[in-house]
Amino acid sequence: MQIERLAETEYLGRPATIVSGSAVKNRECSFRGVEWALEGQSGMDVKVDAFFKDAPMIRGEGVQHWQALIVGVPPDQLPDTRGVVRHECGRFPAITSLYSGE
Repeated sequence: MQIERLAETEYLGRPATIVSGSAVKNRECSFRGVEWALEGQSGMDVKVDAFFKDAPMIRGEGVQHWQALIVGVPPDQLPDTRGVVRHECGRFPAITSLYSGE
């Protein structure tokens, strides 16, 4: 993922981050979701809310741009997180790392 811009926001009354950016989609697979976690120092983590606020659209292979990926942590905590995207390729699930700290 290439981060183009970060902005502070609120989601459900808590601090959150709007991530504008891009990534390369390598295969023609169906998008199933994004998952995010805040990593603890002891190796444990906790799931945080994350979703694309952009309008849904069918995306082919190549560079994908988005304006608003909402991640449920404030911008200063983003480096302590990791995110993955889930796709389905035919009948097979594919999990790809999207972000892993800065």
